[in-house]
Amino acid sequence: MNATHKRYNHIPANFEDYFGAFITKIHYKNYFHTAILAKEYKLVNILKILYALSCETLRFSRLYEKSGIRYKRSFLNHIGFILQTGLATRKQHSKNQVYYSITDKGKMLLDIFKETRK
Repeated sequence: MNATHKRYNHIPANFEDYFGAFITKIHYKNYFHTAILAKEYKLVNILKILYALSCETLRFSRLYEKSGIRYKRSFLNHIGFILQTGLATRKQHSKNQVYYSITDKGKMLLDIFKETRK
């Protein structure tokens, strides 16, 4: 028998007010904490997408290529998160022309993680 086990994360009661983009499902709540299923994002993939956008505004296919993310489903999940959190914007110019650009918020996040080498 193959039983699936869901691993819940326990978070402070007000965490969801600030970080709802990471929450897939709320299992239960009490006064002290909330048990959730969380979406998984790799910070390095978020930074790769933001870095590609920091150089220029890109169409979807070019952004996917420049990000170096191997699986399209993973790329779609990450770009969705980036758009949802306001780190980048999506502009549709025509049916087949969608452009992505980094926002000031995305630039700030990218700058936090940039390392200057001497």
